[in-house]
Amino acid sequence: MLDPEDLRCGLAVLGTVGSGKTYFVMNLIDKLLRRKQLPMLIFESKGEFAGLAKSLPPEIAKNILIICPGSKFAPLKINLFDPGDMDAEDYARRLYGLIDETLHSLFRIDGDLSLQMSRVLSEVLPQVIKEERYRNFDALGRLLGDYAESKRQTAPFVDSTILALDARLGVFRQGILGSVFNVNKSNISLDDLLKKVIIIDFSYLLSQGGTKEDMQVIMNLIMLHVFQAGLRRINVEELKHLVVVDDARFLVPEIFRRRSSGDTTIVEDMITIERGKGQGLVLICQDPAISKVVLANCNTRVVFRIAFKSPEEEEYIGLGLNIADTQKSHLVAQPRREAIMKLAEYPYPFRIRTLN
Repeated sequence: MLDPEDLRCGLAVLGTVGSGKTYFVMNLIDKLLRRKQLPMLIFESKGEFAGLAKSLPPEIAKNILIICPGSKFAPLKINLFDPGDMDAEDYARRLYGLIDETLHSLFRIDGDLSLQMSRVLSEVLPQVIKEERYRNFDALGRLLGDYAESKRQTAPFVDSTILALDARLGVFRQGILGSVFNVNKSNISLDDLLKKVIIIDFSYLLSQGGTKEDMQVIMNLIMLHVFQAGLRRINVEELKHLVVVDDARFLVPEIFRRRSSGDTTIVEDMITIERGKGQGLVLICQDPAISKVVLANCNTRVVFRIAFKSPEEEEYIGLGLNIADTQKSHLVAQPRREAIMKLAEYPYPFRIRTLN
């Protein structure tokens, strides 16, 4: 059993499909909840973690909330423009970055905001967020119209710019993302995120044609609120909250557009800044194709059977586990549910096996 404090320094669990990594983490969570009833937020896409509610005692299971974005039976509703407890200006800046990155992920070059669209959105978005009466897409449309009216004399192409911007923002108003974000009131509170066990299960969303980009934007917005709330905690020396991400490639991909050397993702900030605030993080992935900043800061690593895509990947994992070149071939041939573990405070890796 890992010490809960190991999770405060980040845990990365890597392995191919069927190698046992998800089972290992589910077993870890089961024991954590039975011992400490720790509040946590779990993102998954296969519906496996939802089964925890059936295996735990009723007094623990009653605190588990399972949400299936895109569904009617367990829907997720988040007002995109509600800053919660965050500063409105800071939230507007973060939200602008999330929208820009989402459009790029969905549409690549054709979806990128032009300089004119970026200027309009960055000027109007803070107005939408600062006043509660404006925190909806209808009000955003009206404010964009007012902006066009005020700039028409000095910017002759402002109308076409706003039409193009409005068309791109349509992805947040319609379809799967619209069912989550085009609402006046959120159905999940910050208090829920920080005090309960919440499982965000994306399996229904994917079965209805949702994409990994849909998952990414929903996860990142939720993580933004969790991160900001964590910053307000006093410095503590114990685990207070845990975030678990199954298939972390969707949340912290290796390919991320950095506009400057200081540009970071929410999860990169969380693992480098909030370990002193009692925030824990568990990442599960098939290969190391996630942010190297995050992976390098996960001080505890567990590697099940893995298929290397390149010599660079093999070298990177070998260094992270502190194993010799002659031992790397063992990682590819490990039996199911066997892994190599490396703890931060112990210099040598060792073998583990998860039991039934």
